[in-house]
Amino acid sequence: MGSEELQSENSASQTPGAILRRCREFHAITLEDAAAATKIGKNYLRALEEDRYHEFPSTAYLKGFLRNYAVYLGLNAEDLVRMLVPEQTGAPQEEPRSSRRSMEPRQPIWQRLWLSGALLAIIILLALVMRHGEEPASHRPPPSVASSAPPVQQIRSSLVQPSTAQPGPSGGTPTASPSPSVQPAPGGVTLRIKALRKGALVVTLDDATTQSYDLTPGDLIEWRADRDINLELSDPAAVEMDLNGRPLRPPLPPGSPATLMLDAQGVRK
Repeated sequence: MGSEELQSENSASQTPGAILRRCREFHAITLEDAAAATKIGKNYLRALEEDRYHEFPSTAYLKGFLRNYAVYLGLNAEDLVRMLVPEQTGAPQEEPRSSRRSMEPRQPIWQRLWLSGALLAIIILLALVMRHGEEPASHRPPPSVASSAPPVQQIRSSLVQPSTAQPGPSGGTPTASPSPSVQPAPGGVTLRIKALRKGALVVTLDDATTQSYDLTPGDLIEWRADRDINLELSDPAAVEMDLNGRPLRPPLPPGSPATLMLDAQGVRK
């Protein structure tokens, strides 16, 4: 065998088709199996292995099938494409962009899933950070403010007529300041009560001024009259009373309504 024949045989064994065939046979893969895996017709696979490039419709199809077949066999597709002889493949043609994109090997699916998951995690993290920074004031816990209100409500006087009384701090019983024009005469009647539990009362001062109250535990109320005070209680045990600075404990049955007429001397019978 001459040197020219040996060189021709060596060059023939290094063509893209020969490399494809040797790799397929090394892995014991049939043409039928390769065609089913690559979705390339068996005739085109055989034409690739035998370097019969003229059987392909265009150079774009040839290079695309060659790349896919090489990737399937684990070979470097671009090296095999560069080994194609221009005069065997015909005049070079510009590959359509869409065809080139479809022929290139796709990115492994696990890489695409990992990138998608990482991007989704970053978006969720940013959304949580922005939501935490812009949390509405209505969702924030109210600041703890020490209450400066006294445990017992402000003393309320009934010297003012009900029509001029203003709502008290608790929004129920009227609160008023003593009127300078209605000062009690010396030796008048002063009554102070403290509510122990919920109840109701009606008070009449000097048979002229009448006021009604809904009592709340802790309420402290004081009245002053010139002659007498008439007191109607829903439950005498619901209040503690002082008359002119002295404790007043009339013998009344608890839990039953009672009426008291009070003057400077005490309970008027």
